[in-house]
Amino acid sequence: MDGKEKVRASGLEWMRGRILMRQRRHEEALWAFGKALELDPRNPAAYRDRGLVYGRMGQWAKALMDLEEALKLAPGNRELIALRGMALVQVGRAEEGVKDLEEGLRKMRDPNPALLVVLAQGYMELDRFEEALEWVERALALDPEAAETRVLKAAIHLRRGEVEEARKELRKVVRNKKREPGWEDIEATLDSLEKTLGPRPKEEKPKA
Repeated sequence: MDGKEKVRASGLEWMRGRILMRQRRHEEALWAFGKALELDPRNPAAYRDRGLVYGRMGQWAKALMDLEEALKLAPGNRELIALRGMALVQVGRAEEGVKDLEEGLRKMRDPNPALLVVLAQGYMELDRFEEALEWVERALALDPEAAETRVLKAAIHLRRGEVEEARKELRKVVRNKKREPGWEDIEATLDSLEKTLGPRPKEEKPKA
């Protein structure tokens, strides 16, 4: 194949990878994105999306490597800067990650709530709790039913020593979330808080 044919074929593999990615067929998506990059190593979208798949699989070091390659090909791209920030927070480099996320999210229209949540997580890891709560509230404004975001908000309150506030957030999760595998841990945490705090005080009825 000549250069133009390789670029065209790379685009087709990238689109196939996107479909597989949406179907959560992660291993197949990785293969498709890898093939796209083999055909056209200057395809930033393939690096970005392969990085996102690695992130979904919890392989954040690999995700970071791909996102950095994507940024070399598309320097200054705000979405890529924000995504790199997300990966940096996840590999334990919170200070660098927060800086990237702040830069990437600046003036970004309709940001993905997941980026706001990771920024809040980064602030929490830096003990900047007011900013962490600010960003977690922004994420909840975009997706009020996001259980993971409320769990993070509860964690921030716990780090601040605000146990009662943490209990309120976990109660909302347990009340709203369907019984699914893995959520027993949240209920166990809530039970532990209930034992620590004792029974909730009853609200006084207004006098007639």
